[in-house]
This record gives sequence, C-alpha cells and structure tokens, in this order.
Amino acid sequence: MHIVGYSFKLIDNSRAKQHILTYFFAGWNATALKDLGQKYALERIPQIIRPEALKRIQWHLSEGHEVAIVSASPEIWISAWSNTLGIKLIGTLLEENEGNITGKYNGLNCHGEEKVSRIKRVFNLEKYDRIYAYGDSPGDQPMLSLADEAYSRQFS
Repeated sequence: MHIVGYSFKLIDNSRAKQHILTYFFAGWNATALKDLGQKYALERIPQIIRPEALKRIQWHLSEGHEVAIVSASPEIWISAWSNTLGIKLIGTLLEENEGNITGKYNGLNCHGEEKVSRIKRVFNLEKYDRIYAYGDSPGDQPMLSLADEAYSRQFS
C-alpha cells in the first residue's frame, strides 16, 4: 500500500521507505543483517555497478581526490564494497535496539536535502578547489547543486 501511496505522491519517499524497511527488517538480528549486507556488497555490487561509473571512481582516486558514495540506501549493504575501494560512505543508517534492527532510521533517510546536510557534516567543502557530483535520481538534485561539475544520469 505504501508503494502505491508513494507512486501517486500521497506519501513521501522517506515515509514509504520507512514502512518498507520496517516490514522487511524489523526484528532481524543486527549481526545477521550486517553479515548478509556484507555478502551482498562484496558479491552483488561488483556485478551490478556500471563499468563507466567504476572507471570514474578509479579516475578520481588516481587523481588523489577524496571520494564518497552518498546514498539513500542503508549503509549496511554498501559499506563492505566502499571499504574495498577505500572510499567514504554516507548513507541511511538503520536503528538497532538490543541487538536487533527496529526497521526505523537512525537519524534521517539520506535523501534529498539530507544528503546535503550529511555531506556538509563530513566534509568542509570550502577546502576543495573543485567538487564533482554524480546522481541518478530526483533525490540527488540538492546534492548536485553543491558541485562545480554535476552529472545527472551520467552512467545510465
């Protein structure tokens, strides 16, 4: 029902996602979900990452740029992959209580303006000569507005 509400713009992205996360993950043992997320990150992400996107990440790293993945997806299923590349990750955090996932966010969904807030908490943007940003969804537009060079759907 929440997907339908989101599709018709009756409920926002964050609320719809919260309901889906609660439905699927509330009550999961946090360690078990982290293990499953790590397995996904290491086995599945390398298969689905667009080759041109990976080449661009590698170019930025070879140029000595600081690189971060900024995603609305839960960090729990991206972090192992971003760690293998040695890049920062800013994503949605899941709340834990007594070793279990509650299905709620720990903080806010890393989407839209929250991406900007989180980036500014992690990086002092004034210290960079040039900022690049890549996005592929409407929720990335506020983040793209931070960049000197912004690319929307560059790797689609």
